[in-house]
Amino acid sequence: MRNNRALQEFFEGESGRLYGYLIKLCGDEDEAKDLYQESFIKYARNYPEKLSASLLFTVARTVFIDSKRKEKRHDEIPDELSCGESPEERLLENRRQKALSDCLGNLPESEREIIALKTTEGLKYDDISKITGLSTSSIKVKIHRARLKLRDCMAEKDNG
Repeated sequence: MRNNRALQEFFEGESGRLYGYLIKLCGDEDEAKDLYQESFIKYARNYPEKLSASLLFTVARTVFIDSKRKEKRHDEIPDELSCGESPEERLLENRRQKALSDCLGNLPESEREIIALKTTEGLKYDDISKITGLSTSSIKVKIHRARLKLRDCMAEKDNG
């Protein structure tokens, strides 16, 4: 068995990416924190010998799906405001974030998930394939189609 220090260092190295991924999936910071903790606990219990980011994200994805099944509710990505901006800049950014959130919410869950894995977490197609169980070519196609849908939706919101 690997020592606890190696596992702790692995968790510390992946914590930011995993938390960001979970926020994008569930859209709620409190829920993401709960899922984040549960993901690390399940990973440590079930895979103490492995230090694999793709396996950790797979565990987190499973925890999210299980949670969603229990709660049976829909996701929405929260609006975020950054400090130091003028009120006008915050308003515009808030509107842009809301539009993006709406557009992401219109995507099928599978496309929303792989977009989060690719853009937010910067994972490679092969890693996303391992996490989702889809082929690499299918991942590439889904990401391309999702990006086109997002582009079209954002263009409609800008013009509307």
